[in-house]
Amino acid sequence: MIPVRLPILPTLALLVATSGCVPNSVSYYRPTLEGGTIVEERCVPIESGVDFAVGWLPVRARVIQGKDGDRIALILSPMPGQEIRLTSNRFAVRDLATGQVLENLSIEVYRDDRLDSMTSPSPRVPGARSFWVYVVLPEPAPAEFELTSPAVLVNGIEHAFPVIRFERKVWMGISPFNC
Repeated sequence: MIPVRLPILPTLALLVATSGCVPNSVSYYRPTLEGGTIVEERCVPIESGVDFAVGWLPVRARVIQGKDGDRIALILSPMPGQEIRLTSNRFAVRDLATGQVLENLSIEVYRDDRLDSMTSPSPRVPGARSFWVYVVLPEPAPAEFELTSPAVLVNGIEHAFPVIRFERKVWMGISPFNC
């Protein structure tokens, strides 16, 4: 039998491809907030969020990157019996590189009660309800920015929303196909 010698580079590429790992890089936004808890939702940090509370209201903030642009998602999760609403729809993004403040941003609202208003009170019903607010970022989205949100009313008591900072990060490494 004649030994077969394979060139080293194609053999290495075949080994990496069949082992389930490929080198890649991923861009994502990492939020920071004093007193918040960073949550990486996958083994490769293509999404990163921050959990915090406004009063007794649990909130998660993250940037969702998509083909139609980038959106800041604020997921408000009222506890049973909590009535929540935002005091206005005035969100602002401050580009940290230029200092420019962007206002009058496009807002999308999704609520379990099917109302599309962020300023209408959520009903006090048994069981927690989701209240999602998407703030559409301008194109191109800044690499580093701060989000300023309107106050939130929880059972009629006003709570200031903290300023959340987002920074674009690049993760590079070898990621498994099935984490």
